[in-house]
Amino acid sequence: MAGPVACLAVPAPPDTDGGVGPNHVMTVHNAEMRVTDRSGNEQLRMPHAEFWTAATNGVSLLPFIGTAHDPRVLYDPLASRWIVTASGDRFSTNSSLLVAVSHSDDPTGEWNRYQLHASTNGQHTIDYPNVGFNAHWIAVHCNVRTITNYTEAAGRLYVFNKQSLYAGGPADPVRFELGSEELTMSPAATHDPLEDSLYLVHFPPTRIMPQVSEITGPLGAEVLNLNIATAAVNDTWSALPPSPVGFAPQPGTTNVINTAGERIWSSTFRNGSIWFAHTIYLPTLLPERSSVQWWQVDPDGAVRQRGQVDDPTGEIFYSTPSLAVN
Repeated sequence: MAGPVACLAVPAPPDTDGGVGPNHVMTVHNAEMRVTDRSGNEQLRMPHAEFWTAATNGVSLLPFIGTAHDPRVLYDPLASRWIVTASGDRFSTNSSLLVAVSHSDDPTGEWNRYQLHASTNGQHTIDYPNVGFNAHWIAVHCNVRTITNYTEAAGRLYVFNKQSLYAGGPADPVRFELGSEELTMSPAATHDPLEDSLYLVHFPPTRIMPQVSEITGPLGAEVLNLNIATAAVNDTWSALPPSPVGFAPQPGTTNVINTAGERIWSSTFRNGSIWFAHTIYLPTLLPERSSVQWWQVDPDGAVRQRGQVDDPTGEIFYSTPSLAVN
């Protein structure tokens, strides 16, 4: 019989994410991060407060207080580095976007860490940062909300010079302030080393079909081209469940599971196409179940492939998918 395992309480939802490198698997959630080798042997386990306040080259990231939410992790095979982002001290006047990049392909080693405050007056909070990269940039999109009225939100996109972060230089991102139609955008993890554009996909609140946007331009003078294409299909679905608190059943209890809506959790650009997946609700008019849908889309919006994982009987609910492309 296995002995007891120490663990931290995880806020709900746990917001679990993970990445795979040549020798390691890195997992993050709202309480901590964990690194194993590819056979599952634990190499490192660390609470977020310890990771984000750790010193790099003798410099600590203070005054970060110690809570991190919505963590994301990617392995960048173009540069053999790891990228971690999170929302720091959400709902407080110290709310920040947190970005860290490893010194090598070993996530148990040294990191460069950066903190960018949500606002100069402490009135805004960072929510749901989503990260992607290409050969030139690391791009992080987040939703920015007012602390006093959390339902008000606008999008914000940070575009970092990737080589500057990897070298431990200043962050100095180009920042794009967006509107309420540009929420929860997913920058693509770009595996094509010669691709100069960095693409993003998202579902605007007022449009049911996914939109493709593009970061272009020289370093330091980037241009964001919004909604350059629509990936349109004839099928329809609902973007939201019938109840905001969720409706997926659980055995042995009347408590239901929140399946989180249509947002795109991650996207990948590989061999000229954007790949992504998301939750949908079926049937369209009176949803009775959640399912997942995946896409392969060209930058011009042409849909190469699309599929669904669905149980028409409604016995099994699916949600919160991720998609890996090799």
